[in-house]
Amino acid sequence: MLQSCWTLFQDAALPQKGLFLAFIALMILGAATAVFNGIKPFTRLSAPMKALSLLCPLLGTLCAALNGFHMMQTTLRLPFEPTIQMLVPGFIEMAALVVAGALAGLAAAAAHSLIRARELNGLPV
Repeated sequence: MLQSCWTLFQDAALPQKGLFLAFIALMILGAATAVFNGIKPFTRLSAPMKALSLLCPLLGTLCAALNGFHMMQTTLRLPFEPTIQMLVPGFIEMAALVVAGALAGLAAAAAHSLIRARELNGLPV
């Protein structure tokens, strides 16, 4: 599984690699914020986490759609008819972008919820 994820990352174009790395960093930040939500620097991330919980899935979906659009445009220009085996890596990359965006959004939503719950319960922030 890890080998196939690494292969997917290696084969991705540079903008997609950057987006995958950004999503991984945001997942780590969201998890750190959720775990250390009582520490002052992390409690200030409530508003950005709320925004990221919506933006990450949208960005992942948008980039996957643009990947699909580009892949289909390229397919139409080819002088031969591509097989499904040739198209599958593109579909896998599109699915991975959607999943990575969703996971980063879930981590951000969890972090925001925990910080907000701490504020609502009157715990020191």
